Amino acid sequence: MLGPGSDQRLVVGSRPPRGGYGKACPADIFQGRKRMEQVVNGRMGKAVGVVTAADGNSDQWAREACKCIRPGRGSSLEAPSHAQTLAEGLVESGGSIQYRSRVKRIVTQRGRAVGVELATGERYTADRIVSNATRWDTFNALLEPAGLPSSEQGWQSRYAKAPSFLSLHLGVHAEVIPPETDCHQIVLDDWANLEASGGTLFISIPTLLDASLAPPGRHIIHAFTPSWLADWQGLSQSQYITQKQQLAQQLIQRLEGLFPGLNAAIDHCSIGTPRTHRRFLGRSDGTYGPMPRRPLWGLLGMPFNRTVVPGLYCVGDSTFPGQGLNAVAFSGFACAHRVATDLNIRL
Repeated sequence: MLGPGSDQRLVVGSRPPRGGYGKACPADIFQGRKRMEQVVNGRMGKAVGVVTAADGNSDQWAREACKCIRPGRGSSLEAPSHAQTLAEGLVESGGSIQYRSRVKRIVTQRGRAVGVELATGERYTADRIVSNATRWDTFNALLEPAGLPSSEQGWQSRYAKAPSFLSLHLGVHAEVIPPETDCHQIVLDDWANLEASGGTLFISIPTLLDASLAPPGRHIIHAFTPSWLADWQGLSQSQYITQKQQLAQQLIQRLEGLFPGLNAAIDHCSIGTPRTHRRFLGRSDGTYGPMPRRPLWGLLGMPFNRTVVPGLYCVGDSTFPGQGLNAVAFSGFACAHRVATDLNIRL
């Protein structure tokens, strides 16, 4: 999805914030940021990609992806730098980027995907369309209503939407975090609440591995717990804000059990809810991704990048091998090779 060609475009939502804690926080957490949608044209003929978000965790796959586009880049642990490096690589390879644009639908002709239409009414055509939206969004919202393909009906019968999350991004004084602390922690007070809303608390402290992600003398804590969109519906604006603050404070109190004095050490707090994830990441119900309805399915039922709609490909967490930065980065590599193969282009 890289390279020269006439009229190449990449439509993307919002630039990650710069400096301070902002550079380590996902763009979806910041108020006023627009939903990320991308249209990518590239060396493989002309490919258009509908892309909604970058995974918030750092991993070697993302670093290698950055290095493939821009040799020598991709060593940082901060996820927004991965996204920025990928964007820069696309531009340097002949693409262009259009920010703050929303893809309304995937345009089809005679059953074949041929382009995308933006909310403004603008249309972009391409030889191949690549969607990083969830399969629920791709087939239930972006494609013209013509009945859900049987293959997608089968997939949706095997996989359910995982819950979304209530996420906290905290900037804290470094002395509250002991230096021997593990970067990743999980807190579960009662096994009966393993899958319940607010039951399991996941904690990540990336500055324990890379202190440059935060200002001197500070740590970043990303704490998140499952949360369902239904619990956030029907609220007035004031009720929504109050609920966010109350539940965030509950998570902070749980963190206090690990890090005494944490509450008083906080000098930055950003809160994301399922509504945040739905709005800014463009994901149905703010879902984290698909989960098998039966344990035996695991990854075995996850589809590959091709879809039953000619010219349309899917990437991301609702394709093989599933959720997580490792998985979605692999999905992107696989899709690039799949499109190239279908166009008889040797990479």
